[in-house]
Amino acid sequence: MVFGTRRKTETAQQILNVQEVYALWDLLKAKYNQSEHMNIYTNLAHDTEFKALLTKMLKTERNETMELENQFRKYKIESPSPVRKDVKTSVNTEILTDEFMAGIILFLNQELLELGLRGFRSSTTNDSIRDYFLNFTKKIIFLHDDLIKYLKLKGWVDPAPSYPNIPSTSSEKINVGEVFNLWDHLTYRYTTVEITEIYNVLAQDGDFKLLLTRGIQGILNKEIVRLEGELTSFGIPFPKQSKRIYEHLGTVEISDESMFKQLHSGIQSATGVHAQSLKQSSTNDRVRKIFNDLLLSEMNVLDNIIKYGKVKGWIQPIPSFNAVK
Repeated sequence: MVFGTRRKTETAQQILNVQEVYALWDLLKAKYNQSEHMNIYTNLAHDTEFKALLTKMLKTERNETMELENQFRKYKIESPSPVRKDVKTSVNTEILTDEFMAGIILFLNQELLELGLRGFRSSTTNDSIRDYFLNFTKKIIFLHDDLIKYLKLKGWVDPAPSYPNIPSTSSEKINVGEVFNLWDHLTYRYTTVEITEIYNVLAQDGDFKLLLTRGIQGILNKEIVRLEGELTSFGIPFPKQSKRIYEHLGTVEISDESMFKQLHSGIQSATGVHAQSLKQSSTNDRVRKIFNDLLLSEMNVLDNIIKYGKVKGWIQPIPSFNAVK
């Protein structure tokens, strides 16, 4: 029985769905595009430190691209056209400034973040591929933070408008986009707790109720406390919070599976909200770390939710991909 189970698991992990294949293909195409940009910019960079940074990033880029290409060979997927190895240019180096090139690198890195996250969210068939996208996206999150700090150090970040209503007791600066995203996150969390509490009352499955309870007590309430502290610190008005009690909802015809699917969809959406806030946070490094933490936590939650839903049979199967023999 043990060997039979192992063979069954290994066979299942060789199966990919069509979106997992497209996400891998789209990501490799973007990686080739980024590599070509970095090859060109390494030759054109004026600043010694910037050139050294590009050289280091290009080395990492090549290793990650090789790792991704291995996935294509493993699953017999047709890959996009590779990048040119030798890039020569006669462009006027005075036109392409270091600041401009650094901005393009940041933009391309943000695109990789979106692609990695999209691949992770849609990897519900193959756990190994989902792990790949999870680890890849985590690397991009930390690289994005390092790039923002480097660009700020160089003075190559155009500062967003500052929030003018910070209390005199605070010595920190924060821009208007960061203020909105903190407020929006707290609003989102209030709504999520409200919906989760309703589901917890209506749920029939004991495991599902436990999952919902842990989500509220172990994750959501802690995030709410953290966000409320930030809003208080920066003098940001709180959103309204519902104070309703849901113990007496009566009989509602909604299945545990339907509630799970809504929960799954909401967590998928939340990763996008966190990623967007992360991209817009360039003034306050500490606030950006909050969005980093929220995104990383949400991704781990989504990973566990997908695994749980697969065990329950509540994840909608995506059409599978059959490699050409």
